Amino acid sequence: MFAATFLVQALVAVLSAVVLVGVRLPMPTTAEISGGRPLSAIARQPLFIIAATCGAVSYTLACRGQPLSFSFFSTFAAAFSSFFRRLKTRCI
Repeated sequence: MFAATFLVQALVAVLSAVVLVGVRLPMPTTAEISGGRPLSAIARQPLFIIAATCGAVSYTLACRGQPLSFSFFSTFAAAFSSFFRRLKTRCI
């Protein structure tokens, strides 16, 4: 039933790999390899804080909110089902 979505996902992965094969990154210098900023300095930057917050909120809404919507939908569907059953018995 969901085979097409898996095939499209595999196709996107293959296309991404083809694109990435053509990417040429410069080699890092010895100064870049030996040192770098500490993680605490990176985490204090406003753009990093915004990005991390957006990622956490998106994950919460997309992944954690789904079971709530499923339970709401199942309750909603059960209510309509019982409503239509009662309506059907009254009309007959």
